[in-house]
Amino acid sequence: MLERLDSDTMIQIKRWGYLLVLVVPLTAAVSAWMLSQGINTLFWAWFPIFFFFGLLPVMDYIVGKDPANPDEE
Repeated sequence: MLERLDSDTMIQIKRWGYLLVLVVPLTAAVSAWMLSQGINTLFWAWFPIFFFFGLLPVMDYIVGKDPANPDEE
């Protein structure tokens, strides 16, 4: 999907992409808070696993390879 973007745009996206490291503690915190509220506890107990092993790989597949990276060879 992002293969058609120019290198400068991809670099800007990568700069903001480094903030995704905050998703891990945020997901755990939101899940724990929702569990403490008693809102749909079974869903929120499994949400981090579904997110990290289900949703993230699908999003990675949709985004595709970065054209700004050097060739593997």
